[in-house]
Amino acid sequence: MPKSLRSASRSALTLVLLCGAMPSVALAADLSQYRGFRFGADLSTIAEHAGANPSQAKEIHRRPALIQELVWRPQPLGAISKPEAAKEVVFSFYAGELFQIAVDYDRYETEGLTADDIADAISATYGPGVKPAAPVNVAPGSYGVQKEIFAQWQD
Repeated sequence: MPKSLRSASRSALTLVLLCGAMPSVALAADLSQYRGFRFGADLSTIAEHAGANPSQAKEIHRRPALIQELVWRPQPLGAISKPEAAKEVVFSFYAGELFQIAVDYDRYETEGLTADDIADAISATYGPGVKPAAPVNVAPGSYGVQKEIFAQWQD
């Protein structure tokens, strides 16, 4: 095989490999934000984006670092808009920066879906989630209801 043909073949193979890898990179969502709320943002920026007042944030812990939570309940935009699946979103701040977002979905909007169905739907946007080896119960949520973690997405 002539040297120029071999070089052209290598270039074409490299191009095909790069193009083949690009869709997987392009499909990976930006895990640093959810609905435009960006991790690392300060409380006032998140509150403004949610249409809330920063004074609504609850202080969870002061020392050794300030930990705060801001609860947001998304509302439909109008009478003709479809209901909002996210019932409540809790933004957690460590030392003034957003570090965690916990979303509680309305049970009527997710009725009939299994935990795997929901994880698959979220994974379609944010990439595959990590499922705990065994069910993990967390501290009681609203009204003392025990909540279970069935998947997590981290960046």
